[in-house]
Amino acid sequence: PSIADQIGGAAAESPFRRVLEHVQHTGNKAGMLWRWRPVLAAVPSACLLLAACLYLVPLLLWPCVPGFRQCARMSRVRPAATTTKIDWLWEAYPHPAFGLVPALAMLCAALAALTFAALWWIQPYAGRMLVVPCRECDIYTRLW
Repeated sequence: PSIADQIGGAAAESPFRRVLEHVQHTGNKAGMLWRWRPVLAAVPSACLLLAACLYLVPLLLWPCVPGFRQCARMSRVRPAATTTKIDWLWEAYPHPAFGLVPALAMLCAALAALTFAALWWIQPYAGRMLVVPCRECDIYTRLW
């Protein structure tokens, strides 16, 4: 039979339609995780990106490596003409609220790890249809 014969005359009779209805029915039984799966899958990456951006803010705005209460600035001291000695000076942040930035970065990194582990453990229903190419049998026998 031709592909048009295998698909059927009406959309309700189509094996593709039946498979997609089965995917939707199984997804609805799976609950909210199925509907929001693409958003939930993006949460760990977004949290990790936010953590990296938060940690890099002090490095970009002020040339210092952030700590919890202070940041370390690089100071070059030249005792002789041929050598350069580099010292790290710990200084306070320009504003007391900037001390929260490293803590927020660590919180976002921990949240990324937790959401990644939760998604790996729960494994929400993905709902996919696969058609395997073959010339010997009908197309509706190869739908999974």
